[in-house]
Amino acid sequence: MRFEGSERIELADSTDWQTVRNRIAKWRNTRAGHEYRVIESAPGRVVLERTWTSTTSIVCIVLTAVFTLSIHIYALLTVGLPLVIAMVYLMQDKIRIEVLFADSTVDLYLGATQRAEAEWDLDSLVNALGDLKTSNE
Repeated sequence: MRFEGSERIELADSTDWQTVRNRIAKWRNTRAGHEYRVIESAPGRVVLERTWTSTTSIVCIVLTAVFTLSIHIYALLTVGLPLVIAMVYLMQDKIRIEVLFADSTVDLYLGATQRAEAEWDLDSLVNALGDLKTSNE
């Protein structure tokens, strides 16, 4: 990940893990959170991830595929096809947010390849969880 960050939120003492999970579930139904999927979940911990392929990456993949097709069928099977498959996987952008909860404190850890989108998503999650400072669900 090229960009990493973290945030800590102190919640009301009466806030429990289920309340935090419910708030994360609500956030996942918003514009910012709807593309995130839960890849890991345990008591006091959840890991959210969002991946996508950018337009620039798609253009590079298509050009590589066209170039490989124009060379030779042998090159397509031995080099081109694995290259295109690898490019699809490697050229994905990714945002990963880890949420840890302990003693009425939420720690958010961020790893991302796109800084601007990651910051926007993290800020929206912080705002959603930050509401728990004053109210419980």
